[in-house]
Amino acid sequence: MFVVVVSVLLALGVRTSVEPRYFTSSSMEPTLQISDRMLVEKISYRVRKPSRGEIIMFYPPDNPEIPNTGKVNVLVKRIIGVPVDTISIRDGKVFINGQALKELYIEAPIAYELPTNDPNLCLHCFQPDKISEVNGVKSFTVRPDSYWV
Repeated sequence: MFVVVVSVLLALGVRTSVEPRYFTSSSMEPTLQISDRMLVEKISYRVRKPSRGEIIMFYPPDNPEIPNTGKVNVLVKRIIGVPVDTISIRDGKVFINGQALKELYIEAPIAYELPTNDPNLCLHCFQPDKISEVNGVKSFTVRPDSYWV
């Protein structure tokens, strides 16, 4: 009986702290490849907040710009902006609080600009509610309860 109880407790404990996943997208190449397997640790963010550069797994929020968002499986992305960061994407680079982010993990420079007043320049991209412009440079601020991936 003791072995059964311990086995059940271990199984529940492992299930709530670690989850195996199979990566099926090229969106994180070259860091993660299609067919990579990973173990997702689920405890850290219960005791601390996520940090820039960390890779996270999450369910995407509903987005009217992207059809069937609610039916999408979990996404795996890297955190770029943390709450209240100011972000702009231009000249193939991401700028955080005015400083170019060193992205040694990307395969090619970014081929779009954000924020933009023309959604056709970045189809299905998130369009921030408020766009700021200083010296001709447009940017947006990550909401206090959000992260930019």
